[in-house]
Amino acid sequence: MLELGSGVSTLVAAQALRRKGSGHITSLEHDAHHAARTTQLLHRHGLADWADVVHAPLREYTIRNKKWNWYGVPEGIELGTVDLLIVDGPPGRIWPKARYPALPVLIGHLSETAVILLDDAARPDEQRILDHWAGEHPEYEAEYVACERGLAILRRRSTSRPVPEKQSSN
Repeated sequence: MLELGSGVSTLVAAQALRRKGSGHITSLEHDAHHAARTTQLLHRHGLADWADVVHAPLREYTIRNKKWNWYGVPEGIELGTVDLLIVDGPPGRIWPKARYPALPVLIGHLSETAVILLDDAARPDEQRILDHWAGEHPEYEAEYVACERGLAILRRRSTSRPVPEKQSSN
């Protein structure tokens, strides 16, 4: 699992992994104080073996000829293959469509069956992000879950085709 923006969700995910008995979550956090606080909470609740919080200060990326500030993954941190991506940062108050770079930057790390969760999907900025992602990555389809701030669940569209029925040879 990879999470963008740490906090209570990091603890919830780590607890779920501990109960399951396998897996790991890495959370990228741009704010050093918040990263340290979440790490402290993981230790306090005995979840440090199931989760890592990585301080990843924002850095400049160029995506489709536009400049974006987004998580700079520190050297030596290997993201590996991601089966679940939780997009809950950077905070939307920083700049418009702050979470947009998640899919373009991480697409190469997503497994074929990866699920992407976009938090706060009821906000207008997140709606615009979903529109951009849909246009740029039509292989993904989104499902909207109505809850307090909204949630979008993205999955790759199925590429399997029905198996043709056997013809009888009478």
